[in-house]
Amino acid sequence: MDHGGELERLQSENEYLQDRLNDVYASTSWRATAPLRAVQRVLARRAVVRRMWKARMVQQYGTRMPIVYDGELPDSIGRLDAGDARACAIVHAFHLDLLPEIVERLSLCGRLHHAIVSHPPHLRSEDVLAHCQPLIDRGVQVNAQRLPNRGRDVLPFVSVVEQALNTGCEAFIKVHTKKSGYLPDQRGEVWRTGLLTGLLPSPDNIERIVAFVVNAPVAGFAAPRRWISTVDEDIRDRRVLRQLERRGDIRRWGRARRSFPAGTMFWCGRNWLEFVRDLGLRPNEFDPEPMRHVAGVAHAMERLIGSFVADRRASVWLTSFGDDR
Repeated sequence: MDHGGELERLQSENEYLQDRLNDVYASTSWRATAPLRAVQRVLARRAVVRRMWKARMVQQYGTRMPIVYDGELPDSIGRLDAGDARACAIVHAFHLDLLPEIVERLSLCGRLHHAIVSHPPHLRSEDVLAHCQPLIDRGVQVNAQRLPNRGRDVLPFVSVVEQALNTGCEAFIKVHTKKSGYLPDQRGEVWRTGLLTGLLPSPDNIERIVAFVVNAPVAGFAAPRRWISTVDEDIRDRRVLRQLERRGDIRRWGRARRSFPAGTMFWCGRNWLEFVRDLGLRPNEFDPEPMRHVAGVAHAMERLIGSFVADRRASVWLTSFGDDR
């Protein structure tokens, strides 16, 4: 074999290809597309960074990344058993006339053992308990508690998390007599009805929700799909939200989209209540009613669920039942 001739042929081919490359580099189209190539290099570097970040997260937390189930659950998860799990309802009754609607929906939950019903000072606990009589007749332990009306329904929730944890229940549903009178065309009523229907659709579906929450490997949440918002949609809370994240030792997630259940109604497990308790929030940190702005601790707490889910790699089920579709 003539190696010298083969070498000369390769050298000649290389020179030809180099000439063609020089022609390309000198062309107008190559110079015009230079910015696009720069963007491509930046995107490629970001892809590498994302892969490195994910590898680090998996190394630190294992393969249990955040999982969101939208609508129906897979068969393997839909067959989960709640065992002997008990449920506790955390209710804030500011509008007493709307409490019967919540009591009626809660009556669908066969695992409901406890109900903590907070109310503002201007209402009597006797009147609140009278509206809860259908639950009491079913053997549910109902406790009415008078609390300061600050931070909408959030301070009452924060104030009773320790009491709720002491019930020994594994699943918790947080609801309140949401009226949202500031919304036009009775949208507040539509919002409240959609939330309650999505959270308490029927006895069988409530059973599945409880099973999902108590079997979540890290932390479980369930909320109606229709009423999910994202943190990035309201930047007014970002400063207060970041303060709460630091307080709860949650990493900063930058501009990542973090979803939270708008309306502060949801199902959750013990993990979220323990986290809220450990924040050590005090009543004077919440704005008195009527709230003058929407960038306080109450609204930031609503959005903090999104940060908690991202940081703890929680499982979320966005339910879609009946009127929530």
